[in-house]
Amino acid sequence: MNRKIINAFQKLESLSISRMVSPDAIKNADIAYWRARILFLLLFSGLLISLFVFIPVSILAIKGKIWGLLIFDILVWISGIWLLLSRRLGYQLRAGIVLLLLYGVGLMVIISVGPLSGGPAWLFTFAILVAIFLGTGAAIVALTINALTLATTVWLIKTGVFGHSFPFFSSDANMYAAGASFMMLNALAAISIAVLVRGLVSTHQKEIRLTRALEEKNDELLLSKAKIESEIEERKQTEERLKTSEKRYRFLADNVTDNIWTTDMEMNFTYISPSIKRIRGYSVEEALTHKLEEIMPPSSYEIAVQIMAEELEMHIRGEKPPERPRKIEIELYRKDGSRVWCEVEANFIYDSTGNPNGMIGVTRDITERKQTAEQLLRSEKMATLGDMVAGVAHEISTPLGVGLISASFLSDRAREFEKLCHSGTPSTREIEKYAQKIVDASSMVLPNLERAAELLNSFKNVAVDQVIEEKRRFNVRSNMEDTVNSLRPRYKRTEHVITIECDDHLEINSYPGAFSQITTNLIINSLIHGFEDIPKGTILINIKQKQNTLQYTYQDTGKGMDEKTMSRLFDPFFTTKRNRGGIGLGMHVVHNLITQTLKGRIEVGSSVGIGTRFLITIPMTAR
Repeated sequence: MNRKIINAFQKLESLSISRMVSPDAIKNADIAYWRARILFLLLFSGLLISLFVFIPVSILAIKGKIWGLLIFDILVWISGIWLLLSRRLGYQLRAGIVLLLLYGVGLMVIISVGPLSGGPAWLFTFAILVAIFLGTGAAIVALTINALTLATTVWLIKTGVFGHSFPFFSSDANMYAAGASFMMLNALAAISIAVLVRGLVSTHQKEIRLTRALEEKNDELLLSKAKIESEIEERKQTEERLKTSEKRYRFLADNVTDNIWTTDMEMNFTYISPSIKRIRGYSVEEALTHKLEEIMPPSSYEIAVQIMAEELEMHIRGEKPPERPRKIEIELYRKDGSRVWCEVEANFIYDSTGNPNGMIGVTRDITERKQTAEQLLRSEKMATLGDMVAGVAHEISTPLGVGLISASFLSDRAREFEKLCHSGTPSTREIEKYAQKIVDASSMVLPNLERAAELLNSFKNVAVDQVIEEKRRFNVRSNMEDTVNSLRPRYKRTEHVITIECDDHLEINSYPGAFSQITTNLIINSLIHGFEDIPKGTILINIKQKQNTLQYTYQDTGKGMDEKTMSRLFDPFFTTKRNRGGIGLGMHVVHNLITQTLKGRIEVGSSVGIGTRFLITIPMTAR
């Protein structure tokens, strides 16, 4: 039974406090929680005690006909229940009302019975509770109110306004001594309690901060402990995996046919797999002592250093994806003095801060592939020349045919005029008629023969340059126009337009055959792939000099490429027209001519449905 009463009391207490302060204040048990708890106990105990004193007090009030006190007591008791159970009143408002009720009870008792009653005790309690609930400032205000209340009451009694029958002090000295003692005790008690509460608040706040700091520190320590344990376990597992991986890597590196190697940033070899013996004829021990410039010809060394410098510059600018290697084709010296073509794919080794501290690469012997590619390149060149021959032959057949017919006509008219002369003297009219026929026929012969000569000259320039690979100084615009003219038969029956933007006097010292072959392959690639199912396409070729380099921009309005196709565009034997005769060497040849023959660079950009753009940069003077 007692346990049930205690449980009911605790539930009522929790319910009432939860309606006064926030859940955080209850959880942290801060000063607001304790003030609310004191307020609850005050209300609960006051209501409980009032149940035992309410009846006798009511009887005394009725006998003494103190109706105001009776009504006031009833209202105070009802207000206490409301304050205890109200849902909407916060702590501040609830405490304020309770304190006003306490003050009101004290004032009512003094007015009803006089100052020599329990009224001042109520006022004393009022100031103490103000100090507890509202703090020092409010306690001083409450003490001032008490002093004014008592002083006003005494003055009203002494002036005879009311309380003629109230018991009073025997002398003014006794009254002043009692009043001063009351106020001094009230002030000492209220201020002491207010200061004590403030100290408790400060101490509690420090305790809360300290507790939170300790909890945070404890959480950090627990988290650090768990993290360290996890890292230790992960490190153990990583070390085990690393040992296993290293064993596998060593096995693969020692037995793979491609040569695997690593260097530091000074390009000193730190590891070379045993397959170096098959590729270059050197043992691992011998190869480890070689410098980079000792293992390759100057031209290949220049390419390797240039590529490394470009990769480093891209890393510094933050434009190099760490996982993307760079692939080049270079020649290496063999132990017997011969050379071997190799494909080298390499990338940086990065330290824990993301900075390169070495290189790792794979070297592959591509001699057979190179020979095959050269044979295919020669075949493609001959096929291109064959197409050009067929196109030019078809083109010149018309002007030559017209010229032949006109020449035959001239021959017939000459024989007729000869017969006329033998038969007698031709008249002036006959001579004029013959002369007009000669002029008409000649006007047809000359332009058609000139057109045929122009086509043959363009074909001769392109064909000679592509067959004979020699460096010389040549006019860029003339080279471009001859190349485009030689390809005109391939697109003359279409609506495609090729525009060349280039200075008439721009000259470079390079390989005209390679230059022409690049343009030829790019145009053919646009005609076959870019303009497929497109009736009217545009090709714009813009060439200009920029300092010591030539910038060659080729752009078409074709169907474009997706990322997958563009990423493999320059790979050998990659084609999207394999089932229609394509062998996939056209763009690979372009890449090799630019990067190896002309020592330049090519960049490509493309969007599906918009077109493709190539930016080619080559030196004004080929090395």
